[in-house]
Amino acid sequence: MGAIRLPSDTDYKKAFEAIRPKITPTQWKMLEAHFLAHEHTATAGEIAAAAGSKGSRGYTTTNLVYSSLGRHLWGALRRPVPKGHALISIVAEFIAPDLHNPYWRFVMKRPAIRALRSLGWFTGEVSATSDGGSRSAAKSSAEEGKIRKRFSIHRSREDSLRRAKVAAAIANSKDGRLRCEVPNCGFDFEAVYGRLGTGFAEVHHLRPLADMDAPVETTLDDLAVVCANCHRMIHLGGECRPMKSLIKTGK
Repeated sequence: MGAIRLPSDTDYKKAFEAIRPKITPTQWKMLEAHFLAHEHTATAGEIAAAAGSKGSRGYTTTNLVYSSLGRHLWGALRRPVPKGHALISIVAEFIAPDLHNPYWRFVMKRPAIRALRSLGWFTGEVSATSDGGSRSAAKSSAEEGKIRKRFSIHRSREDSLRRAKVAAAIANSKDGRLRCEVPNCGFDFEAVYGRLGTGFAEVHHLRPLADMDAPVETTLDDLAVVCANCHRMIHLGGECRPMKSLIKTGK
C-alpha cells in the first residue's frame, strides 16, 4: 500500500468548508477532540469517548463515524479513494502499537491540521511561550527533522506508587473495574478494549511535581486515576486544571 499524494492545504480548507453542512455533531466532536489532542494524535477509544461514546463500541464508532467524514472529504476533493486505502486515510494516518503504547493511534494529516487551524473552527489549541504561558498557535509550517542532542531534567516518579494507586482504585470499585476518576468521564479501558485494557489507566499527580522545589512525599491521596484524554486536557498548555471542572456538562 503506497503513500497517498496529499491535496494542498488550500484544497483541504475548501473541502472542509464545502462539507461543513454535512458534518454531524458526533463527527464534529471527534474532529475537535482529534485536532486538540496532544500532537494531534489520539487512540480510537479516546476520540470516541470525547464524542460521548462509551463501552466496547468505541473503536468501531470512531472508524465508522470517521469513515463517513472521510467519504465526504474525498467527494469534496473530487478524488477517488486510492486502492488499498481506507476512507479515513484522508483525515489520518496510523501508528501501530509498540512497547511504549499498546494501542493503535490516529495521527491527523498535516495539511488537514493546517486547514483546520486556518479555518479557526476549534479555538482550544495553544502553544507554550518562552515565559511559561500560552498563546494561540500562529505558524502554519516549520522546518522539522533536524537531529539535535538534548539534555533534560526529569522528575523521578515512583512506579510502585502508581501500581499501588491502580490497585487501590480497583479494590475500592464496586465492580472491580478501573475507571477515569474525572467527574462525568468514567472512561473504562477494559470496557472498550477488552482484556488488553484490563487494569490500564494513567495516574495523575494532583500536586504537579514540576512545581516542587525539592523532593516531596507523595501518598495515594495525592494521585488520581485518569484516562489519557482527560490527562492531556488537564495539562494542555502547561497547566494543571482541577478535575472537578474539567468536563463541561449541561450544554
